[in-house]
Amino acid sequence: MTDVTEPTPQALLSQLRTLPPGARIELTWESTPTGTNETTTTGIITDYEPRTAYRQIETDERTLALVPAADHSELTVSEVTTAGTCSLGRLTDLTTLEFPVEEVELTDDGFDIPSYLVGYTGFLLVEDGQGRRELRIPEPGLEETDPRLLAHITRVPETVADEPIMVRPRAGPHRKYEILDTRTGEETADAIEPTGTPPDGDYTDLEPTIHTVQAITDTVDDDAALSADARTTVRRRLHTLQEALLRARRTLLDPPRTDEWSPTAAEGDTEWETYAEILARLEERLEALHTTSKRETGSLERRQVHLTFDRARTELEEVRALLTDTAGAADDPATGGVADE
Repeated sequence: MTDVTEPTPQALLSQLRTLPPGARIELTWESTPTGTNETTTTGIITDYEPRTAYRQIETDERTLALVPAADHSELTVSEVTTAGTCSLGRLTDLTTLEFPVEEVELTDDGFDIPSYLVGYTGFLLVEDGQGRRELRIPEPGLEETDPRLLAHITRVPETVADEPIMVRPRAGPHRKYEILDTRTGEETADAIEPTGTPPDGDYTDLEPTIHTVQAITDTVDDDAALSADARTTVRRRLHTLQEALLRARRTLLDPPRTDEWSPTAAEGDTEWETYAEILARLEERLEALHTTSKRETGSLERRQVHLTFDRARTELEEVRALLTDTAGAADDPATGGVADE
């Protein structure tokens, strides 16, 4: 009988999307609908499709492929041979045994960006052992040598190479890098040295967060899997959350501006498949913004802005509870749940 703690297909899909070539994994599949015949093996990912959960795996005995169903309802394990592919069964469990570490050179001009990230636009989460930093890369994207990744690492350059850093794009596998520091000039190093964890008064994540709340609101509005009452209730909570973030933005603008500004869903984080996934990211961002706001030493209004972020975090929890109780299309494997740009 299938274990009640078996990961859902959506959890397995999300996990696979984060795994790059070189990752060593253990996978289990069942070859009968009743789960009476389970097989477990280990192997190394050798090939993948960047925007899907498809992965090819080399084991000691054979080549396997993990193929997601069109409706995301399950993952099939198949054997790949010169004669074609043969389905072996349904993937039921997956464990990452070893995450590959790639070497990236740090020069006086910045990181030598791996070829698969050159031109990348959108959100990136960069983290090391002491913290994490989310940034949005605008057009035309990352350049072949780019200082922006370093500028968002919380450790100072003299110690950044002591341990690997993790770079997590919103689409495609995560990557772990060991930094080879080959810089020779002190002037350039000083110019790009980070200033804090995160820097005091750094609210660069605030506007992308506001845009992302708008993207979630638009998805809820179009979610036919939610009842009309559920959509109305969730929208109200999201509106209150958005108002809190907009109020924080008005307080923190320095210098103050009077321009008309409104959130745009297309400028937010749209690379997600379930409400649980995107709400977890929002929770991380709000936690970081709240931590930064607690260090404010300016006007009374700025020193109290952390209370506004507290309200936003409370509303986020309400939204999470509502969407957990009334799962919508973005949590329905039959729809794929992708929030399109």
